[in-house]
Amino acid sequence: SFPAGARDATRPAPRSAAAPTAAATRPTQVPRRAVMVAAAHDHDVLIVGGGPGGLATAHALSKVLPSGSSIGVLERNPNIHRPQGAGISLDANGLKALRAIDAALYESVAASELSTSIKASEMRTKAGEVTRTIPGEVMEAQDTMMLARYGVKSVQLPWHDLVMVLFHALPKSVEFMQGVKMQRYEQLADGSVAVFVEGKEQPVTARLLVASDGYFSPVRRQLLDDGPPDFKDVVIFRTTISEEQAVAAGFKAGYNVLYFDEEACGLLFRTNSSTYSLVVSLQTWHLEKCGVDPSTLLRTGDAVPGLSGSWELSRKLDLEHAKVSLQTALNGWDPALMKAIASLPADRWVVHGVYCRSSAKMDPSHFGAGNVAIVGDAAHPIRPTGQGANMALEDAYFLAQAVGRDPIGLSALGEFRAARAERMRPVMRQSEVGAARAYKRGAAAEVDDPGAPVEPSDPEAENKQREDEQRSFRDFLYGVVMEPLRAAEVAKA
Repeated sequence: SFPAGARDATRPAPRSAAAPTAAATRPTQVPRRAVMVAAAHDHDVLIVGGGPGGLATAHALSKVLPSGSSIGVLERNPNIHRPQGAGISLDANGLKALRAIDAALYESVAASELSTSIKASEMRTKAGEVTRTIPGEVMEAQDTMMLARYGVKSVQLPWHDLVMVLFHALPKSVEFMQGVKMQRYEQLADGSVAVFVEGKEQPVTARLLVASDGYFSPVRRQLLDDGPPDFKDVVIFRTTISEEQAVAAGFKAGYNVLYFDEEACGLLFRTNSSTYSLVVSLQTWHLEKCGVDPSTLLRTGDAVPGLSGSWELSRKLDLEHAKVSLQTALNGWDPALMKAIASLPADRWVVHGVYCRSSAKMDPSHFGAGNVAIVGDAAHPIRPTGQGANMALEDAYFLAQAVGRDPIGLSALGEFRAARAERMRPVMRQSEVGAARAYKRGAAAEVDDPGAPVEPSDPEAENKQREDEQRSFRDFLYGVVMEPLRAAEVAKA
């Protein structure tokens, strides 16, 4: 059975259990079913990280654990209700995972106003010249094909909206603890895990520890000690912008806009009927050329040679400086893009580096060991080409499926790790190739062997081969089968 003394958290802890912090005295800032600081409660499962991956994992595990089990979620953000992030695309595989976890969650995302149609997508040069327009009818036809072939179609929505959908639907067996920063964990003699958090002497104990704590996962650092992920010499700026602001800047209502250049890439895409996501990625060589020190835009010392190595996100970013740096690096770009950037306050931007791990090094240990499981970006950080969140949702589903096969002994976790590593390798490789093609600069060096003999080109044959490869990969990625999770048939002992 589960460890004696674990709290039967069929309901969240009462508000009086929260530590008396200044934030806790403002009721409007404390969302439903969240407490500000973790008390020393025991849980059957403890999840570190309250983003989409961690919340989806809580939902999934709540389906398969014995009745009466408790799940705790630790989130370092002190106020998850504060909007943050930009947009997110949920593809067929991520939506299938969400549907298999909870059909109601899937419906709330896929069948609501969070999903919205696009009039057209424009490809523009950095100067703003439109080089190609893809009509909305073409994209609708692609959606129809996806629906017919894979049973679901992609959905774009604000990242924070997805978090709120998952958060507000948490079952009563889940206690969400925000404003909590994990420091370390220890394996206890009875087979449980003790997690120590900042500002508390007593640890939080659990039968199973799940790390969904991002690129710089403290859990992964302690368990694997394999170093931080690799910085890919790209800094990303993300924000959201209203349709009214986008139109005022010079963009067309209902249009997506894409920019691809050797020095930077940009994307403006609609996430609901009134909001767009704006994302710009800048190459560090271009930032340096413009007189901007890339290290001033990064929160960790691992990213730039010459800085002291550290897993910690120790530096606080100066967002005013970051916005000026973005404007400096994009000087001379599309006036509509520049006007949109100028209209947004500095504190609306999220700025971070791109961190990845190599597909060639992916193995089952990246998903944890023993009674410690690793999921999401902590297990497989990849370039932001659309599959990060989708794979995190898959992780949540397949982890729960494995736990459900043996919720007491957790004997199926080894199978989960091996299967996830095998599936992730080609996904990571595809993101590496796709990202290289997004920039003209250095693409050949990353994708091709410069020492290989040059063969005569056949554009028609090459296009057909590329289309066949893309279709085969889509079938692999989106054709995954995920049956609804089955509820545990036994109660907790």
